[in-house]
Amino acid sequence: MKRHTEHFTGIEDIPAHRYHDFQLALMIEAGAGGGIDGLESLLITAYKYIEAKEPEKAATCLINSIQNISLVKNRASLIPVAYAATVRTIDGRDVSHLSAEQVAAMLATSQTPLSFLSSKVSDLKKKWILRLKRSILSTPDHPPKPKQPSA
Repeated sequence: MKRHTEHFTGIEDIPAHRYHDFQLALMIEAGAGGGIDGLESLLITAYKYIEAKEPEKAATCLINSIQNISLVKNRASLIPVAYAATVRTIDGRDVSHLSAEQVAAMLATSQTPLSFLSSKVSDLKKKWILRLKRSILSTPDHPPKPKQPSA
């Protein structure tokens, strides 16, 4: 079943608990890798830390490798949770008070491909960052640059 979703328009609009869910899901996905390529990278990095006699950093990479293996083994990804954190409404119903995990569970029945969700999360992130930059640059402390008269 296809669901109609509307998303928060920017970082300033998203509830703090949802923004936290969004960032946490993306950090874990990036840190654990979520795939064989990520696992290879983590193991190479751990080896380099061992050679550099930095066992704490090597241990962190190995722990992330274990998370990566778990994600791969269970064919899991945190991208759906990151995507769900950006959703304001589902089929016109406000879901902003729900956690990202609850929204992800509601959307799980739509069987949306992971590649679409990953692309959507990336696009939303870019839009939010651009909107935030514009907002910061238009504040009184950062007035817009005056236009140069044309010659």
